[in-house]
Amino acid sequence: MASMSCSLQDQMAADAEKWRKIVGRHNFVEIDLAQLVSRWHTDADLGRPIEVVTDMSKSRKLGFLDY
Repeated sequence: MASMSCSLQDQMAADAEKWRKIVGRHNFVEIDLAQLVSRWHTDADLGRPIEVVTDMSKSRKLGFLDY
């Protein structure tokens, strides 16, 4: 599995000013982008070297109803 070349944390590092402009334009309540999203947590979830089960819908349709 290939590693991430650029994390969300890195990509959004300079986006605070962009977010302030969006908030002002659309009258949103949240001003601090860091409170709105957890970039490090998203990086941890999406950057795992192993696959994880995040949706059991198909398994339930196939009859696997116990946890």
